[in-house]
Amino acid sequence: MPTVENERINARSDGGTTHIVIETQNIIETRMLDGSVSRTKGLKSLRLQNGAAVNHIDDDTFKIVQTDEIIRRVK
Repeated sequence: MPTVENERINARSDGGTTHIVIETQNIIETRMLDGSVSRTKGLKSLRLQNGAAVNHIDDDTFKIVQTDEIIRRVK
């Protein structure tokens, strides 16, 4: 299943540690009877640049799953 990168988000913890959150999205490909391919956007996922999973809290706030650390978008 192909995946596309949608966005890279600069984020910082309350302690000042900076992180890059990468949002990716799966692309679901369906082959039609006539041979054409239909592509539909699938699930989005968030990871840090080092591969650690991240949960979305709101548009500007994220939680690192492994450490429960809250990080916020740097504007």
